[in-house]
Amino acid sequence: MRPMRAHQFFILFLLLTVGILSPQTHAWQGNCGTLFRDPHHLFLSDKSFPSRAQRLAHEAIHRDLVEGHVVEGKPFSANNNRNALFKIKIYNPRTGQTRDALFKPRPYGDGFGWNRVPMEWVAYKINLLLGMDYVPPVAYRSKALGNPITINGETFSEGAVLYMVPDAHELHTVPTREWALDHPFGVSDKELFLSDVRIFDFLMQNPDRHINNFLRGRHWKDGVYRPALIDQAAGLKGDATIEFLRGNDAFKSGAVTKIRPQTLEALRALKKRQLQSLQPHLSESEIDQILARRDQILAYFGH
Repeated sequence: MRPMRAHQFFILFLLLTVGILSPQTHAWQGNCGTLFRDPHHLFLSDKSFPSRAQRLAHEAIHRDLVEGHVVEGKPFSANNNRNALFKIKIYNPRTGQTRDALFKPRPYGDGFGWNRVPMEWVAYKINLLLGMDYVPPVAYRSKALGNPITINGETFSEGAVLYMVPDAHELHTVPTREWALDHPFGVSDKELFLSDVRIFDFLMQNPDRHINNFLRGRHWKDGVYRPALIDQAAGLKGDATIEFLRGNDAFKSGAVTKIRPQTLEALRALKKRQLQSLQPHLSESEIDQILARRDQILAYFGH
């Protein structure tokens, strides 16, 4: 092999500098015909997923939510929601897939903390890091990334695209034994599920987990009916303090007394660098606070 000449070294340096050869750079074709870098580091490792099929399902949906363009869109409201929200049909010409989704544009001032739209994506990622998979897939799009959303001729500079769970309905309207249809949902299953939700919402300091934000629908990984959690935009609201696990929840289940072994393991394994990958949507202070609350949970369960 002949040694590289000086001009060849220079070209290689430029390629590495702009990230063309970097394995961390994912250049995807956006709906505006421009290339953009996915800043979300969605899948830090396969350890977030119990199976390869689950990981592939998330990757496929996320790719379409990031790359697709809106072919249908109309204003949407549920549970007397007053924030801007659109029900959209998004098509990705690169994969040929069409997805039903919701789009939440980010409002000026974040609705005084009640509608901090980037928290939808942050909560989705943290839910994956905890191995819970209760939050439907979310992509965050913006003009800065080169993939803004255009709906009926109006272009929004940034916002969250939320996968719409097929055949979703309120969980509390379903008998407990039918909450998940891959196995009979017993009392212990309910306790562990609600324990997971309480732990998740305590970490995220989400004051808006009311009864209507628990859904049941066809799960994104395999189409089986399971519980799902929606509306994470009030997470980390600065002036909200969520009572620790001794309080109550929307189902009036009382103090948390159990923790799922997988959740305990995931909490122990949670690293600061993983949360730092969610910047700039999380501040260093918020990351430290999440880890401090994690330590409170471990101490509560004697770990």
